[in-house]
Amino acid sequence: MLKALISIFLGGAIYVLWRPDSLLMFSWFDLLGVGRQIDWMRVAASGIEMAIPEWAIKSLPQALWFFGGNLMIISIWRAELRLGRLIWLLVLWGFAISLEVGQALAIVPGSYDHTDLLLLIIFGAAALILSTKSNYEEPTRHN
Repeated sequence: MLKALISIFLGGAIYVLWRPDSLLMFSWFDLLGVGRQIDWMRVAASGIEMAIPEWAIKSLPQALWFFGGNLMIISIWRAELRLGRLIWLLVLWGFAISLEVGQALAIVPGSYDHTDLLLLIIFGAAALILSTKSNYEEPTRHN
């Protein structure tokens, strides 16, 4: 579960530090009274932005959130409800892929980017592989 939370946090940090401040969330930060602190963090991180590839700023956050979401679902239903775990994973995958395809078809607002779709698949598969590997390495508990 810690890997999932770290992944989700890192995706959020990239958004907060390097995405355009015209995004809706920045007005929410102002409403919450943390806008100045966010602005300070963005200024402090601005020097690093030049060293970060554009795809990492634009596409990586969504992939990290997707990775974390997969790990959370797998963690919650690790030992029980295998059908429940499968259903929730299918819902998550279906939602994420549908959003990207919807953008390509101009059904969903946003800009379609094949890098987004590719990273979703890679990070989703990585979460599934990581969790499968972890299942074989963890000892079975008998109560």
